[in-house]
Amino acid sequence: MTKPILTEQHHKKIKQNIKQGRPWNTGLRYSIEMTPEQRRHRSDIRRAKGVGPRPQRWITGPDPVVRQLRRRWLLAKNQAKFWSQEWDLSWDAYRDILLDHADKLGRRGDSLNLVRRDTEQGWSTGNVEVRERLTAMSRPTQGKHRIRPKGLGKGTHHWRAK
Repeated sequence: MTKPILTEQHHKKIKQNIKQGRPWNTGLRYSIEMTPEQRRHRSDIRRAKGVGPRPQRWITGPDPVVRQLRRRWLLAKNQAKFWSQEWDLSWDAYRDILLDHADKLGRRGDSLNLVRRDTEQGWSTGNVEVRERLTAMSRPTQGKHRIRPKGLGKGTHHWRAK
């Protein structure tokens, strides 16, 4: 890779930028001495193209099933925080509970979901179970209303509280 060459025009442009109160490098192009291949290569490096996946930086490793489960755990944990519900499920406990059912999790009626047995208590290993979504959503209710979870998200962060 060749170093950019500062010509007299470059020096003139730098002086003009400084006099006018602009950043010294406004409008300067140093890539003029590069071949098109070198320019394309530098551009790809700046845009991080060709880097590809980096499994050594992943917390869960290269397994896509475990990565998706980790994402589900983070989303569920943040949702519980939003609704002011207690969350005592560690990543290891969550993974142990759901790893066998990872291919059946989802939002359809026959999909499996992690639900609380008692909605008055928080999310802990003793209070959660894996159920079919349709069964979990049609649990016994009081009258015609579903049992509302404790908390209901009325913290200072909730947009309806304002």
